[in-house]
Order: sequence, then structure tokens, then C-alpha cells
Amino acid sequence: MSGLPARIVFACDRNIVRSPMAAAIMRHLFGHRAAVDSVGVLAPASCPTVSSSP
Repeated sequence: MSGLPARIVFACDRNIVRSPMAAAIMRHLFGHRAAVDSVGVLAPASCPTVSSSP
């Protein structure tokens, strides 16, 4: 094993700027040696699947 992680995941609030940029940089640096992904942890209020009731 080369010491590289098998998967790298970057997370930020809405997956708009920070985590996609970090993922793009890592993909550029690591190529196919690591699986890189970007995710958001909060949905925008305008998202149809978001409910304001508990």
C-alpha cells in the first residue's frame, strides 16, 4: 500500500465553493490514485425536499 487514502471526502455547508474547490485541487494533485468527492451537509431552504416542520 502506498499510504494514500482510498477515499477523500470534503464537506462544507452547501457544497457551493469550498469543498468543490478542495476536491478539484486534490483530483489535480492525486489523479486516479485516490477517490475524491465533495458533499454539502445543509440543504438550501428553497430545496423542495426540505420541510420546516419537525
